[in-house]
This record gives sequence, C-alpha cells and structure tokens, in this order.
Amino acid sequence: MTAWQQLVQQGILGTSRQPSAPPLPPAIAALMATGQEEADAETHFLQQAALLTQYEAAGALPSALDEASGLGELTPAPAESLRPVGARAAALLHQLLADFDLRLVVEWLEHAARNGHYLPHETLPALFDLAGKQRSLPAALAPCIGERGRWLLALNPLWQETIAEGFDTNQWQVGNTNARATYLTELRHRDPEAARQALEAVWHEEAAAERAAFVAALRPNLSAADLPFLDEAFADRSLNVRIAAGRLLAALPQSALHRALLQELRTYLQIERKWLKRQLVVTLPKYFPDQWHEWGIREQSPLGVRIGQKMGWLVQLMALVPPSTLVDALEVDAVDLFNLIRATDHAEALLTALLEGAEQHQDFAFLLAELSHLLRLLKLAQAQQSEFVDRFSRYAPILPTAERVRLVGEYLTITKTAAFGDWTTLQMVFRHVDALPPRMTHTLLTEQLPLLLTRNTRDSGIGRILL
Repeated sequence: MTAWQQLVQQGILGTSRQPSAPPLPPAIAALMATGQEEADAETHFLQQAALLTQYEAAGALPSALDEASGLGELTPAPAESLRPVGARAAALLHQLLADFDLRLVVEWLEHAARNGHYLPHETLPALFDLAGKQRSLPAALAPCIGERGRWLLALNPLWQETIAEGFDTNQWQVGNTNARATYLTELRHRDPEAARQALEAVWHEEAAAERAAFVAALRPNLSAADLPFLDEAFADRSLNVRIAAGRLLAALPQSALHRALLQELRTYLQIERKWLKRQLVVTLPKYFPDQWHEWGIREQSPLGVRIGQKMGWLVQLMALVPPSTLVDALEVDAVDLFNLIRATDHAEALLTALLEGAEQHQDFAFLLAELSHLLRLLKLAQAQQSEFVDRFSRYAPILPTAERVRLVGEYLTITKTAAFGDWTTLQMVFRHVDALPPRMTHTLLTEQLPLLLTRNTRDSGIGRILL
C-alpha cells in the first residue's frame, strides 16, 4: 500500500482511531519533520495530505531495474506489424480521452481495429487504466494495442488482468469474421501453437472468405512448425485462400514456395562482372505464367500504368520474398545491392519492390544496413548529409520507432551543429520521430544548442527550433 493510500485510509477511519501517520517517501520526509513537534494529529494529517498531493503531482523518478523490482533487464518492444494512425486521428483520440467520452473512445477503437491500425503509443497507459472502468473498452482495445501495448502489458500484471477480458474465447466461437481473426491474431502472439491448433480444429467447417482471413492471422510468430498446415492451405480449392497461405509460405526459407520464388527471381535478376566492376542485369518477363496467379501476382496491375506491365509483374514478384533472403540469394550484401539497383534503368521500380517486401515481411535489416553505412561515411566526411536524409526519409515510414530514434540520434551526434544549418533538411528528419528520448533531448539542449547560439544564426532556422 502506498503512502497516499495509507493516508486516505487514515482519513476514512479518523486520526483518533488511527493516530499513526504513514511513512513518507524519503525525499519529502525531512520537510514534514521541520516544525511539526507541536502540531496536533489533525493538523499533521492535513499538512501531510497537502505535501503528498504536491509530491504526487510533481511525479517521481522511475524505479531501478534490479532483482527487487522483479523486472530484470528490459528488452526493446518488437516492431509494429499494424499500421500507425494518421495525425488527425491521433489528435481526435487525445481529445476524446481529455473529454472522458468513453463511448466515442470505444467507437474510435473499433474503427482503428477494422482498418488494421495500432494505437498511438503515448495513449496506451491511459487507455489501460480506463479499461478497468468501462466494460466495453477491453474488447475494443485488445485488437489495436500493437506490439508496444503487449510489451507494456507484460510489465504490469494489473493491466494484464484487465485487458485479458478483451480476449474472450467466445469471440472465436460466436464472433463475426473480424472479431474471430482478431482473437486468432492475439492468441498467436501469446501462444502460436494454440492459435494454429484452434484454426485447424475448425478449418474444414469454414467458408472460403473466413479461411483466407484466418490464415492471414497466423503471420505473427510464423515458424517452420506452421509448414504442414500452410502447405495444406496452399492446396485449398479457393484461390484467395491459396494466395493468403502463399504469402506466409514465401516468408519461410524452409518452404518449397520460398525456394521457387528465389529461383524465379534469379531468372530476371543476375549479377554480372565486367572487368573489375559488377552490375545488376535486369531481364523483364516475356509473358505471364499461369503459376503467378497462384502466387497472388496480378496480371493487370495498377503499377503497370506507371512503370510498364512487365516491370509491374517483376515488382510484385520481388515483393513476395523478404529482402534479406534476396540479398543472400544474389550473394551480395545489402549496401552493394542498393548501389547495384541504383545503377540500373529500373532503380525506382526495384526500390519500390524492396520496400514493399520489407513492410510485408517486417524485414528491415537490409534498410538499416544501408543507413548505418551512410552514417559511417558521413562520419568520415565521405558522404553528404542530403544522401542520408533522402534515404532516411524514404525508409523511415516502415522502420520501427526505436530504430528511427536511434538513427536520428546518431545523425545528430555525427553532424552536431551542422545539422541545424538547413532547417528544411532537419525538419525532414524530425517529422519521422514522434518524440525524442530524454537523453537525446538533454544532449540537444546542453551541448548542441549552446554551440549553435555562438554561430551566426540569422538564416539557420534557430527561431523555428526554439519555437
């Protein structure tokens, strides 16, 4: 029981029945000891309540991570698999929470879940607290808490109990397709084997639309253990089910489909050596094989209008496999592949394919490799700031939040005040970071800003920074 809870209990019982005051936190205990020798119990109680109120409002330092805390060493939250909400939607949620309009909050959450969005991270603690006060909130909240939400739940048993109500097994038995797919996805995060077994138990009873939706829900924690079931689904009589299963099989290096896709790509993408240089030779498909329909490639793709029909086929084919496995198949590293692609006549289309594959498979290693390489060159004065900023701005929307913050931190550390010389460039970097961590903010304010103020800041955008 906290000091505040003990004080409330004393107020309910009365100082005559519970005369002893609760022990205060060490940070403020000395303040209460000053001049309190002659105060009566009631005065002492009121003064202690006033002091604790201010103390609670001012906040407190976080607890240390040690054996006593029961938390041990924390690992970062995984990357989000859902999509973030837009700025206007996030602002609306903040307003609804400020107004304490729980009915509209539930409606907002249901809309976000239907569209595959995760909640703004900063709203999670408040929503978890509210979930215990509104019976309909846990069920609406559960589908869109995202990876950060699940990470936070693991740190707070009280929140776990509250949100667990949103994962009622009745949803799987009697819910609509969206509710059942959501339940399956959340179960997949907690117990991958149980989720697959739940789907296997009803597989032959479900309609084709449901089978396709439920197979797609197995993407979290995908592993080789899922191969037998996915192979069965890939032979389903419904094309949509086969496509959904194929999307998952394509991500598993152990699957026959994954190997077939890489073999197909080697037909159209080859590394050739001419003298001391290597180049990527891109060969466009001559026709559309029937098998590609089974893989979910569209013959009449909207991409074809912009980049040509055959190039549109190749882009779709490339996006089916995790980019890291393509890097391995071509026997190059990530940085080399990017450089080789940019030297071709199809650079824009091929980069689009890589980014789509990275987003679909949550495979960011090759993107991070190139950005880290650019930072190393920047540190050695062998690259321009604009090179890093341009590529960071393109990759950032699909990178995990923690990686975006890390890269921005390294960029500012390397460039120091030079980063502030062009406000437009700096703005391009910061728009991809929701909030700077305390350590980075401290560095900016205590080290970089004072250095910047010693320069001629007339045209450097310093006014905008300070605002």
